[in-house]
Amino acid sequence: MKRILPLVLACALMFSLAACGGESAGPDNSGAESPVPESGGPVQSDTQTPENAQPDSSMAELSQPDEPAVQEGGETPAKPAPSTEPASSEPAQSGETDRPIKPDLPGPLRSQKADIEALWEKLYGCWTATDERFAYFTYQDGAPAFIGGVWESEAAFRRGSGLVTKLIPHSDREYTVTVTYPSVEDGNAADEQETREMVWSFELDVGREGIDETIRLNDFDGVTRQYAWGGYSYDNAYDSTHPGNYASFEEMQALWTRLAGYWNGEDGRFVAFDQMDSNTLVFCGGLWESGGGRGWGNFEKGMSAIDEAPLKFIIVYPAVENEMDGVLPELSLPVWLDITDLDTDKVLRVKLGEDGQWAAYAWAGETEEEARQSIW
Repeated sequence: MKRILPLVLACALMFSLAACGGESAGPDNSGAESPVPESGGPVQSDTQTPENAQPDSSMAELSQPDEPAVQEGGETPAKPAPSTEPASSEPAQSGETDRPIKPDLPGPLRSQKADIEALWEKLYGCWTATDERFAYFTYQDGAPAFIGGVWESEAAFRRGSGLVTKLIPHSDREYTVTVTYPSVEDGNAADEQETREMVWSFELDVGREGIDETIRLNDFDGVTRQYAWGGYSYDNAYDSTHPGNYASFEEMQALWTRLAGYWNGEDGRFVAFDQMDSNTLVFCGGLWESGGGRGWGNFEKGMSAIDEAPLKFIIVYPAVENEMDGVLPELSLPVWLDITDLDTDKVLRVKLGEDGQWAAYAWAGETEEEARQSIW
């Protein structure tokens, strides 16, 4: 019995040692196979055991953002909405705003206004050509403008001058000039084409300007003509191509004195003559129902001798704007006057404009009130 007891204790100790060794070094009974790299090298584990893992403070900051502070009352402030603007790759500079910076205009656009003004300063004045044509490089409200056509043509002056809106240089002497003419609303247009705004471009060659004082440009009819210097004003240029014996201002002033007052025609028409001061003769004509047409225009110059029948002169109406007609441009109107029956019958015969019709006008009185009462 004493021999059996040591043997039993020895066996129990052996079983205990075997059990402890199986827990630490025994095979994995989960059924999963350990991965083996094709190269036969050792497998690198991506996991770290708690014993050798080192905390990364930067990762901890990114993965654990600061929580917003709790405001009084226990409410958490709302997070701002994410920005829809793309993030800039450039750091913001102190004092800068997010306002976009407008780039400078290209050189040609930036310098075009200066080019137009320089060219108009060189060509300013009225130039004349054959076929009774003129080209007037002038200004409108201080801006470069152009008017051209046939001398004394009502069509050329109904629109007045147009503003130069574009200049394309082809060389130091050749240009394409674009002119924008205002719309016309004077009630005398044949169709809508004559009333709406008009944009016209013409080719200009100043190659001989400074050599024989001529320039070349293609007109509305598509024909390129040579123009010679006529003078700084329309009148001087006209006189340079139309020598003749024209009525002087003093002669016209004497005639105006005889005609001063109102003259009524048929269908509610009238004409009137007056003198504003010693240097200004004025003329008015139109329909009573339309409020007097364009109002008073200034006598500009005589276009025939004082004793010529019929007598011709030019009346210039300034640009006007009113509720009834809108904007009306400056108008240069040729007027023909026949005073053959002035002394005998107190009757005038008048033609207004190139396309106007001759009409008889009888003396109606010195004032507008008298004239309205005697309409016949």
